[in-house]
Amino acid sequence: MANFNSRGMILLISCMTAGSLPLAGCSTDPQQPLDSNTSDAVSSPAARSATASVAGTSTPSQSSPPRSSVRPTAKPASHNACALLTGIGVDTTVFSGTFGAPVTNTSTIGGGERTTYACGNSDGTLTIEVARLPNDDAARKDADYAVQEQYEDMLSGPNGVKKRYSDGGGYLINPDTGVSRQTFTVGSWSILVEANFDDRAIARAEGKSDPVPTVIRTLDRIKTTVPESIQSGQW
Repeated sequence: MANFNSRGMILLISCMTAGSLPLAGCSTDPQQPLDSNTSDAVSSPAARSATASVAGTSTPSQSSPPRSSVRPTAKPASHNACALLTGIGVDTTVFSGTFGAPVTNTSTIGGGERTTYACGNSDGTLTIEVARLPNDDAARKDADYAVQEQYEDMLSGPNGVKKRYSDGGGYLINPDTGVSRQTFTVGSWSILVEANFDDRAIARAEGKSDPVPTVIRTLDRIKTTVPESIQSGQW
């Protein structure tokens, strides 16, 4: 069984857990931190005094609290991505039904902010990432990208199961390697699910039934139930 990362390479969601199911989509383009020396210089009493003298204004007393030059960033609303998976009724014959703590990660990509909520089960066989993008079109492009043709050999193979959704995304299942990926959208939300399982050869050797039908049912349930939860905000 192999695991894949949130946007196309081998790795699950460990980077989120990960950042943040960074848990399934971590950013490699973090926001540039504020130069602490510049901030201190602007905030110091001496610097404020020099600035006031040049401007011809009165200088605040040193007992006055320093004025912050950094605007506070509003924190995103809190969501629990694990609630999206526990709500589908996980089939424990293929996937662990025990989930870890939810993870939230906020990063800056292309000059915009991206917040991702993620969760994975205890053995890493089922993970979900829910990312808020600037608009519906960006979400669809994100969902389509993760299941594009260049990933089909890896994620479905010659015996794979493929499905595309009319509103963006779809799923790819490879029964020979035991990996699968699903993406879809809910408005400006882009959802990525990765489901990993014992491949058909291992299942046969252990006397188990073919896991692929269970994987398909699980992905179908996710596609049916998760949009309603996201739209309601109750997750």
